[in-house]
Amino acid sequence: MATYLQLRQQLAARIHMDETLSDQATILNRFINTAIETVAEETEWDFLVERGTSFSVGSTTTTVTFSSIASTFIAPLSLYMIDTAYSPSKRWQLEEQKIPFSDPAFNTLRGVDPNDATRRKKPTRYWVEWNAQAPVLILDPYPDATYTGVLYYRATLPDLSADADTNYFTNNFRGMILDQASKEGFTFKGKDELVELYQREYERKLDSALDRQDIRSRTARMVLDPKVFKNTRVSP
Repeated sequence: MATYLQLRQQLAARIHMDETLSDQATILNRFINTAIETVAEETEWDFLVERGTSFSVGSTTTTVTFSSIASTFIAPLSLYMIDTAYSPSKRWQLEEQKIPFSDPAFNTLRGVDPNDATRRKKPTRYWVEWNAQAPVLILDPYPDATYTGVLYYRATLPDLSADADTNYFTNNFRGMILDQASKEGFTFKGKDELVELYQREYERKLDSALDRQDIRSRTARMVLDPKVFKNTRVSP
């Protein structure tokens, strides 16, 4: 576990900078936050798969703006719709549409006038695009009734800012973040041999971190599904 201040001090000692000088501290902070962003986006971390706030869509709804998740949203993973008119409720997954809604081809695919009742059905596809720095959900076809939607999405971590700040990576994988930040620092300094050294160290620690995540995921699935446990082979 390491705080933002501790990481900055350790990084400064490693790449030979003075974190007590404000201009150098600013650069060190950028190296650390860039490293965290890189690690967060380089692979799918279980803890960064989040469930967005449930939302409701009604007849002729064309878009839903997720302003509440704009600061951490990276990309959609899956979207489910729920029809509460049935007991028990019916739930289905929508297909992610790959054509941007700004593309004329998208309008052709999704139908024409939303006020045309013959074009309104249960949504089966969706697209997420950014508008004014917030993710916007576009449904296809236009809903024919009121449904509840649940979006699962990949998130990122906010930047560290205060000296005492920590996050999942600094608490669990300090060395991995420090190595990636060191690579950023030595790239800045033009020390190619050290960039390669810390790239190798980072990759080794990333592999170890992902192995730990995979073990936790399999353990959780074993609890929920005995068949996973039955089919798991333990190496001697």
